[in-house]
Amino acid sequence: MSSAGFLRAAEGEIRRRYEQDSAVQYIADALRMICENTANLSGGRYITASLADLLRDEYSYSCEQDPCSAEEVIEHIRAALRE
Repeated sequence: MSSAGFLRAAEGEIRRRYEQDSAVQYIADALRMICENTANLSGGRYITASLADLLRDEYSYSCEQDPCSAEEVIEHIRAALRE
């Protein structure tokens, strides 16, 4: 493959990933808004952080094993809701 061909292929892959990431972010934000509205109607609580916030280092957490077990993820979410 020539360098020009490689660059075209790389550009196409970058565009595809950007579009896919944008779609995932949009869906996650829409689901968060649905949960927020439902929680407001019922007087419940909800996660206020967006997916982008959760993926940043400031919201990340480490678990004892990699990948994290379901119990560790659930405990992390419960701790965040208690704050």
